[in-house]
Amino acid sequence: METVNKFDVLVIGGGIAGLTAAKTVAVSGRRVGVVEQGKLGGEYIYNYDVPAEIGLNAVRAMFSLEAIQRFGAKKRTMSLSLAGLERERNEVVKNVEGYWGEEAIKRDGVEIIKGRARFVDGEVEVVSTHEAASKAKGGAPKSKKRLAATRYIIATGSTLNQGGITVANKVKIWTPTDVWTAVRLPKTLMIIGAGMSGVEMAYYATKLGLRVVLIDRENRLLPNEDEEVGRFYSAMFAKLGRVSTVLGAEVESVGEKELILRRGNTKKSLPITGTSQVVLATGQLPNVEALGLDTIGVKIGKNGIVVDRGLTTSNSRVYAAGTCVDDVPSDLAMLMGKTAALSIISRNAPIMSGASSPRTLGLTPSYARIGATETELRLKNARYKKSVVLLSEIPRGRIAGGDGFVCVLSDVKARIIGAKIIAPEAESMILALAAAVKYQMTVDELLKVPVPLDSWNEAIRLALTRL
Repeated sequence: METVNKFDVLVIGGGIAGLTAAKTVAVSGRRVGVVEQGKLGGEYIYNYDVPAEIGLNAVRAMFSLEAIQRFGAKKRTMSLSLAGLERERNEVVKNVEGYWGEEAIKRDGVEIIKGRARFVDGEVEVVSTHEAASKAKGGAPKSKKRLAATRYIIATGSTLNQGGITVANKVKIWTPTDVWTAVRLPKTLMIIGAGMSGVEMAYYATKLGLRVVLIDRENRLLPNEDEEVGRFYSAMFAKLGRVSTVLGAEVESVGEKELILRRGNTKKSLPITGTSQVVLATGQLPNVEALGLDTIGVKIGKNGIVVDRGLTTSNSRVYAAGTCVDDVPSDLAMLMGKTAALSIISRNAPIMSGASSPRTLGLTPSYARIGATETELRLKNARYKKSVVLLSEIPRGRIAGGDGFVCVLSDVKARIIGAKIIAPEAESMILALAAAVKYQMTVDELLKVPVPLDSWNEAIRLALTRL
């Protein structure tokens, strides 16, 4: 088969990591192409990030309306319209497409190749379907072409990890995408997985008036975060009154009328009513199986494609970014895409450090975390100091009545190595601490940055003074 195109850089995958990489390369004047078989933007625009943010933003607005009742506003019944959420979602998607959509990407100098890619003989074979032929009787014949490049970036994303759960043939299991884009919802969601995705969906569903059952194999909510974070949101859900939890139980199978759970050697069933819907929130698996990576010597590890800190794979001509490397949030996937591109086009390319990218949870109050967790530090037997300030200790907390806390961690040299925040504006508050972790700032150095006395950031300043 003749090779029809030669690129400086060919990106496989048109999600947020791949598009960020392609746009970064295009700025340098190099010829860059993106191979994608679906819509550009993928999970970020259409399936998860944008739809989830719209839903969570709506329930945050509801919380603000509820909060003003403490100042004497009359209590009124408030509810969200799924039709209204759909209209808002469609409008926002149009706006986002203006930057990440196909026409915008082409204007940036990136060539788009539609089809499914795999490595063959050191090049990329793209299998595509002719749109015109798709109308022909008997289906669409497939065409193939070969593409070659000096460097490749793999950004094929990930798919839902079913976690070994057996699902009966006639049972329709929802994914997070189904929840965030639904125009009709059942009365109850049975969410398998109480990590960040599951907890966000549970909060959203309760604000829409649904009941929720949260199920996880671990004994607490948010098992990848420190224990006090899970305890805080468990208490919050208990106050909401619409969330029940089944923890420390592993789901073995999903049938038409019941879930089969196992605790140790004991099995039990959990009924599924006709008004309930089972949702999987059990993490992601990298999309790497059909790429032919073994033919070019690219190694795959437990979490995905193995890369170094410059995102180079075991093949020096091939780079990887996004959730095909690890189960990372979209902001980190974007950073990985940019880092991979700069590793190719720049002599002074940055190195990748996930520790300097915050993890966030979009509830009210919200949660943000940066750097090391206490759990990680204990496992390493690392010495560290910890300072905690309750929001009720600062003027803004007493005025606004916010629940939550700020926790800052420092090492033996007084450098800030981690932090976690639960507060109404945790995502914004964490930014100063993210910079401190990234640039290895000391407690005294960050204390030199002034903060307004009546702001939530006063809690950070107070925590630093106690270290």
